Amino acid sequence: MANAQDLGKHLWKERILLLISNGLEDAALRAQWRALQKEQKELRKRDLVVYVLTDEGSFFLGVDGESEEPEPLDGVGRPERYKDGVVLIGKDGTKKMERPFPVRPKDIFNLIDAMPMRRAEMNKNKQDEP
Repeated sequence: MANAQDLGKHLWKERILLLISNGLEDAALRAQWRALQKEQKELRKRDLVVYVLTDEGSFFLGVDGESEEPEPLDGVGRPERYKDGVVLIGKDGTKKMERPFPVRPKDIFNLIDAMPMRRAEMNKNKQDEP
């Protein structure tokens, strides 16, 4: 994966969405990223950070989908054990989902919203509202 140190900084703070592909020019990868860019508010609400892992290297795409150009990371490229597609890592550092491209953002959000930690976050946010 991306350097474990890079991903470890998100533990207990953010969920990680990995977009895994052979290269940055892959049409399925680009379509997935475009779909996510349209959902910036939803990404932010769920504390999602997005990384792209390719044979060309690892790239950070932003905390809420705002990055137009991927930021290169030091570390390993695409992990061999994962096929091209989307991997969701929870705040606890465990894999929650692995699916081939394309994955509808709504499906990702529904999965996250069903998680106990996210449900607790949503309940806390309701209590914090005036």
